[in-house]
Amino acid sequence: MTRPADLPDFDFPPVVEVVLGVQFEPLAAFGSSHLAMLADRWRDQFPTWEDQPPLQPVKEWFGVPGQPSVNIRFDVGPLPPLRRAFFFDEKRSELRQVQADRFVRNWQKTVDPYPHYDDRDSGDSSLPGLRSRFRDDLQQFVAFVKEQGLGDFLPNQCEITYVNHIPVHGEAGARDLAELLAPWRGSFADDFLPAPESIELAMHFVITDDTGNKVGRLHVAAAPAHDHVSGEAMTRLTLTSRGVPLGKGVDGVLQFLDLGRRYIVKGFASTTAETMHSKWRRKHGG
Repeated sequence: MTRPADLPDFDFPPVVEVVLGVQFEPLAAFGSSHLAMLADRWRDQFPTWEDQPPLQPVKEWFGVPGQPSVNIRFDVGPLPPLRRAFFFDEKRSELRQVQADRFVRNWQKTVDPYPHYDDRDSGDSSLPGLRSRFRDDLQQFVAFVKEQGLGDFLPNQCEITYVNHIPVHGEAGARDLAELLAPWRGSFADDFLPAPESIELAMHFVITDDTGNKVGRLHVAAAPAHDHVSGEAMTRLTLTSRGVPLGKGVDGVLQFLDLGRRYIVKGFASTTAETMHSKWRRKHGG
């Protein structure tokens, strides 16, 4: 897949992490022995295995005022829920996450440049983007589930997240949300309150398919943060598209991720200020 021509693009995007994932009906027979088998199969590319607490199920609901998404968990039986496994590559820039009802793939910024969502040409070859890497990994996982007789792969929610770090200082920085985000002007009705010590902002937008049906939501959140290495102040701007697969199996998952990515990229351009677009060197796209 190549990048759609109407999507905004930037020479220096502030993205530091991209997450593509799918939630599916729990595989009751999936256990720690299967995680060990995956670790052995993936050892050459993803040699580091770490245990993490499991992600809670999440679902986008419509017709529930003030409750755009809900986390629900029902644990039944004598055993605690199976933990989530992290499989890192050697650079710890790419990550596969697996649990009994979730498969997730992360890219995290280290020394390598952002690989982009779409495939890109590089001379006589094509560089696989994050979409292709997620597709290939998910197909491997689905084949493993079938091979081991663990049940049917039945996806029920898809999710794609872009995490951006915008420093407070420097050429590409934004001193406050009024400078970073177009919807926030930072003005008040009177002068009683001083300037806020910090501001957190959250927005939620409905995602519709080609026929106008509500299939998910775009969640945009901005909050103050600090760089974990330098300690420098920044704004963490996170955009997440979450919703139902737009078809069956892996293809249905990818169709929603493509739509969700479109909402993220165009939503990022809509919610951020034009002055920031100049700093990030916006090239094209409507």
